[in-house]
Amino acid sequence: ASFYEQELKKASSVFVVSEALRVELAQRWHIEATVVPNGASISEIRGVLPEEVKHLRARLGLGELFVFGYIGGMDQFIDVPMVLRAFEEVQRSAPNSALLWIGDGDVFRAHESLNAQWEQRRVRFLGPVPVEQSARYLGLFDAGLIPKVVSPFTHAMMPLKSVEYGAARLPVIATPLAELARLRFPNVDLVPADSDLWAQAMLRVLREPLAWLKPWDALYESYDWSHLAAMIEARL
Repeated sequence: ASFYEQELKKASSVFVVSEALRVELAQRWHIEATVVPNGASISEIRGVLPEEVKHLRARLGLGELFVFGYIGGMDQFIDVPMVLRAFEEVQRSAPNSALLWIGDGDVFRAHESLNAQWEQRRVRFLGPVPVEQSARYLGLFDAGLIPKVVSPFTHAMMPLKSVEYGAARLPVIATPLAELARLRFPNVDLVPADSDLWAQAMLRVLREPLAWLKPWDALYESYDWSHLAAMIEARL
């Protein structure tokens, strides 16, 4: 038996973030797990004041630009080149747009030295921001991006960003991860990792603003950490 199997079988309760992981544990090691998805502090994200966002937009030179954004780990699981190609196409039709990357990791460091060149194309690699300010930076976005590289590993993920973007009432473009396909969030457009298809999806979001429906608020409120903690407590 592997180390992971041995340790998991010692546990009285096992929790996973996706249905794919639950099925994997059941089939591989006959371990029954409970799905508890990723969550967010919904009130913190929705509590950011418009004045704070306006000031931050002005400081970053974003003005009235339509901002596509990603916030999170900048690692090998994020398909930055594909999105950059897509945004280059978007800029031809919609020069009033910008692309922000927020977060630390190898991919950020690889692009950081060329930031001045990217800024000429209205692309900014901002790097990491303090956790306590992340909700304010999330408020800069007009659309959230989840461009995960699709693989068996990422299919087992439940991206935290999907909940954070939903809490902020954003339209979302994401690669078609299994858990996102299962959850079918109403504001999330699942688009294959193809730059032409992503460019089309980005232009749709820009030209056809999402009409946010009131029931969607309750949907995302069910992913608040307080609710998820209660789910875990009930299983212990």
